Amino acid sequence: MIITVAGIWYSIGSYKSYVEINNKSNVEKEEELKPANEMKEIHLTLYNKDKSIKWELESNSAIKTEQGLEMIGIKIDVYDEIEGKEIYNFEALKAYYESVEEILEIKGPVKINSENLYLNIDNLIWEQKNDIIKGEGKIIINGPSFIIKGEKFRGNSTLTDISISGVSDKQAYINWRQE
Repeated sequence: MIITVAGIWYSIGSYKSYVEINNKSNVEKEEELKPANEMKEIHLTLYNKDKSIKWELESNSAIKTEQGLEMIGIKIDVYDEIEGKEIYNFEALKAYYESVEEILEIKGPVKINSENLYLNIDNLIWEQKNDIIKGEGKIIINGPSFIIKGEKFRGNSTLTDISISGVSDKQAYINWRQE
């Protein structure tokens, strides 16, 4: 597993340059701040186990937690490292990366764009070490001649092998378009 985090870090070391101005006495005092866990403009690079797939994740801001990173305002580009091309890209509201478990949980709506498919998924999980993508909630896949709707999604990270299912009271279905 290779992880690259770059950006403006507000969480490194002890930070003591904060000055508070007290308007009543007009006295400046220096306060020691605890190391913050907030980061801005994050760039995170993740690879699958055999390093054939690369996920380039950008986030507006993130908070470092004991388990990993909690990120807001997500844009991800996914590349096939063997063929040297982008496979798909997507955007989401939030993501949580658990570095120990190697799981990236993406909260939506998640909008994935690939060459021939457009996927809208409520929530998406990438199991990095198993190279499996799972989705739950409202799932819509728009293809060139079809629309698939379901409640659960499972596929490989290249999106070449995808299965969609419903829940017990609501089945997944496909609508073919007439051209």
